[in-house]
Amino acid sequence: MQISFTGTRNTSSIVEKLNGKRNITVRYLNTQLKDDEDGNDLTEYRNLVKKYDSFKNQYYSNFVNIACINNGGTNVFKLNGVIVPETDGYLPVFSFIAKITRKIALKPEENFENDRKYLISPYVDRALLLTRSLSVELNKYPDEYIDTIHNPKHVKLCAKKINKSLENTMMEYFA
Repeated sequence: MQISFTGTRNTSSIVEKLNGKRNITVRYLNTQLKDDEDGNDLTEYRNLVKKYDSFKNQYYSNFVNIACINNGGTNVFKLNGVIVPETDGYLPVFSFIAKITRKIALKPEENFENDRKYLISPYVDRALLLTRSLSVELNKYPDEYIDTIHNPKHVKLCAKKINKSLENTMMEYFA
């Protein structure tokens, strides 16, 4: 039996499309960080929020929530519900987001871990949207959507798209 650790667990994602005057797509990714043989993601995150206090997760200190808001090619990124300003001072935050999304996007599907205790916790309902209840937004009970939001294939795709959007944003920023 081969066990592979990759610094994340209980990872979920969802894509929200906001149609109004503009077509806006918001990709949400939420994951629990840990330190293991593959890296010190939790320690790195804790050091990051020591410097950037506003990016602490208000619900659980070892989870990060990443959102990418795309409005016709323009991207805005949030870490734990807070917009990351596109300035030199926040490059370490963007680097952290890139590292985590890249790790998740490259993680083999069979290595995704979900803890039953977490999956039945009240946090699951707010983990992705933070200030809104997913069960209210979807008009479903958590047990009706829990497998969908934790589907490794969907999670990996969401992480890949967030990472690509971040890469494009940084290319424009440095141009």
